[in-house]
Amino acid sequence: MFGIVPSWQGTKADLVPALKEEGGVFDRRAPRLSLRSLLVVTQLALAMIVLIGAGLCIKSLRNLLAIDPGYQTESVLMAPLEIDQKKYNEARGRALQQQIIERLSSIPGAEGVSYGLVMRSAAAAI
Repeated sequence: MFGIVPSWQGTKADLVPALKEEGGVFDRRAPRLSLRSLLVVTQLALAMIVLIGAGLCIKSLRNLLAIDPGYQTESVLMAPLEIDQKKYNEARGRALQQQIIERLSSIPGAEGVSYGLVMRSAAAAI
C-alpha cells in the first residue's frame, strides 16, 4: 500500500530527456534534498539504531546465560505459594510453612527444601 504513491509518481516521469542525455550525469547543478529522501535517510538511521540495540541486547543475554551462578540450577523445582493473611495469623502461617517443608522433604529423591519471602509492592498487588 505504501509503494503505490511512489510507483504512480514513477509512471509520470519524463524519461526522454534522461535518455537523450539532457541534464545527464555531468550536470553541475547541486542536488536538492526532497522530503522523500529525507524520510528515507531518517528511516534508515532509525532502523540501524534499532538493529544495533537488538544486537547489544542479544549479546548481553548471551553473556548473562554464560555466567556461572555458583549453584546447581538443574533439577530445581520452584513453586509460588500465597498464604491468605485473612485466614492465617503469623503463628498459623509459620506452622503451615513448616508442614509444607516437612511434606516436601519426604518426597523420594528430594535433596533439599527451602522457601523464600517475596515482597510485593502495593502497585503490583492491585
